[in-house]
Amino acid sequence: MEIHKVSKSAIYLRTEKKIRDTFGTLEKNNITPWAFFNLGKPFQVKKFDGSKITSEGFEFSGSIRQIYWHSIEPFIEDITVKVIDEVVTLTQEKSQDLKETLTEAEGLLVSYTRKTYQRMAEIDQRLRGKGYPKSVNIQKTDRYETPMIEFIKGSVSAELKTYRPKSRFEQFYQNNKFLVWLVGILGAVIKFSLGKSA
Repeated sequence: MEIHKVSKSAIYLRTEKKIRDTFGTLEKNNITPWAFFNLGKPFQVKKFDGSKITSEGFEFSGSIRQIYWHSIEPFIEDITVKVIDEVVTLTQEKSQDLKETLTEAEGLLVSYTRKTYQRMAEIDQRLRGKGYPKSVNIQKTDRYETPMIEFIKGSVSAELKTYRPKSRFEQFYQNNKFLVWLVGILGAVIKFSLGKSA
């Protein structure tokens, strides 16, 4: 899953890599295995809570199909929360503009979410077609995508509303911890020396 890269903030590339890698792992572990559903081998996929989805000898329909489409939601929500937290931290460390960095992250999260559901739709079509995917219509993903995209945008918006930028002193301390520590030590030494000479 490749996204056209337009580097903006200083942390854009790191954010993009984080999101790309995380969604890649999600696809590998929790989506692609469904492509081998009901091929005569035991089927097993882990849900977000750690429990396992297992099925053998069942048709890909009804409740099994619903589980397929809904089991991915908590993963995307978790990715969103973790990415936002990481972006906020990196933004502070690199003295970037949070609105810019979170807007970048939002765009990437939405893009990869859409690609994820498109991949799911392709597997769904193949399974329902039983080897003949073009014999059935591909599943529209709007009703699954929309709540996730709203969650992403809502989470970013909430973070921007509650975010309190660091004061100038906090930013200086963050970027010059050693210098602040050294000044403190020197101050203590001078105070001690003056006290002895008094």
